Amino acid sequence: MNVKIVGDNEESESNIFSPSVVIGPDGRAKVSNINVTPYKQTLYLESIYINTFNDLVVYRCSGSFFKDNYGQGKVLTAAHCIYTRDMDENFVQGYAAGMAIYRGMKDGVYDDVSYASSVKIPYEYVDSGQIATDIGTVTMQDDLSIGVGTLDLENASSRTVKIGGYPADKPNYNQYIMSGSANLSNGVLSYTIDTFGGQSGATVLDNNINKVIGVHSAGSKTNQKNYGAALDPLIILFVKR
Repeated sequence: MNVKIVGDNEESESNIFSPSVVIGPDGRAKVSNINVTPYKQTLYLESIYINTFNDLVVYRCSGSFFKDNYGQGKVLTAAHCIYTRDMDENFVQGYAAGMAIYRGMKDGVYDDVSYASSVKIPYEYVDSGQIATDIGTVTMQDDLSIGVGTLDLENASSRTVKIGGYPADKPNYNQYIMSGSANLSNGVLSYTIDTFGGQSGATVLDNNINKVIGVHSAGSKTNQKNYGAALDPLIILFVKR
């Protein structure tokens, strides 16, 4: 069996969208200290699929710890990191065969690892694949958030944000971060913050208070913008229950 590791399995409503876009000069900066909030709650994810040639395909994504209504730490990420919709003919559509969650990944070395015991995505994403519903949660076999904490969720609005995660175009599995303005419209946050494949599932954070207001999803070279699913009361209820 062959093993292939790629950026992520970015999907979208239209072919103008692609794995996230670096817009002009790259403004992302490497995170030097990942042992402080929000970087210690930021995760490197690998989703495992089997294609029609019986190859093992591993997609890189990002995610973050949050706490559900029962006090359990879970992972917030993009739905397309969990479920494939529009892959090419060489791939099997549906849920990932498995997911590995790495805490404290830096320079290819990590502090701890767990695996998904269950996942959840909106049924609307399965039906339509729209960016506004590209959000999902992962329950871990072992709660890796214990000892590092979780990030709080908040309703989205237009504001200054930052987006991090583990971009596949940067070497050695490290976190990168960039801030900028995000605009909210119809359940989607848009921004000119640079991102790349592998950063799908990274949280869109309020730049000042580190609260999660969205999840990074996709990019458009045509529009020269990147996009994320915005949190609202219904989505927060969905992910926390």
